Amino acid sequence: MQQIKIYTTAFLCSAILILSSCSDDNTVNNHIQPVDSSTFIYPFTIGSTWNYTTSFTFFDIHPDSILHYFHNEYGSGTMSILYDTVINGVTARCFNDLYTQNSLVYNSRKYYVQSDTALLVFAYRLSGSSYIFPRNSHNLYFSHCGRRSRSINELFFNIGNPLLNAASDTLIIENPPVRALIYPIRSNTEWFYRYPYIVRRYTHFENLNISNQAISCMKTQLDWSSENSDEFYDYFSKVGKMKSDYFLYDVIVTNEFGDTLGYADSRYVTNVTSFNIITP
Repeated sequence: MQQIKIYTTAFLCSAILILSSCSDDNTVNNHIQPVDSSTFIYPFTIGSTWNYTTSFTFFDIHPDSILHYFHNEYGSGTMSILYDTVINGVTARCFNDLYTQNSLVYNSRKYYVQSDTALLVFAYRLSGSSYIFPRNSHNLYFSHCGRRSRSINELFFNIGNPLLNAASDTLIIENPPVRALIYPIRSNTEWFYRYPYIVRRYTHFENLNISNQAISCMKTQLDWSSENSDEFYDYFSKVGKMKSDYFLYDVIVTNEFGDTLGYADSRYVTNVTSFNIITP
């Protein structure tokens, strides 16, 4: 508008009226919050908590004869920052994840180190039986990317944590530590995430509606060079991770004897419903 030459006072007044009218219309009809694209670091204060819900759903199941084996799963949990501990001479901060599904409670812990350049996953641990994930009731197995699991929950976890080959309650130390985030957080930045050849990429900022708040999040993508069809997205913000949205395509469904029964696609979604970030 600054390039428009104003020739008469009348024209100026008219232009102002027109622009005011347009501005009023935008105010009334457009409630989209601007996206905050400023960089941030992940909240790291002891006592901070996040409550969340999860869903595991299936789609594109074939052949139809195996449809009756499948049902969607839902759960909820709380992530809490508990304390500092020393592992192999390194001070790490414990994040405790308490998760409930089908009236069963599961517990896992991750140990992080925060620096000026990255948020590092140093180690993790699962507590309880080695069969910590809810099993399906039809003796089915789910296979994908070389991993075979007794539930779709376990399959998603195993693919995201490829070092998990030990019994639960074993402390798994990441060597080298995994860079969960790198700083500064900027769009179109990518880095090597973990073996085998998994890359994490910052794509762009977008707003998520959490507890009636518009929260600006950096959408990140995990990319397997050999598994381009799958989709793994996480949404990070200055108040923590707000959402995960993962898709596995063409999961092989077998019986207990290893006979292929069919194929299915699956989606895993985690949504934060409320949070409390302690100010340092």
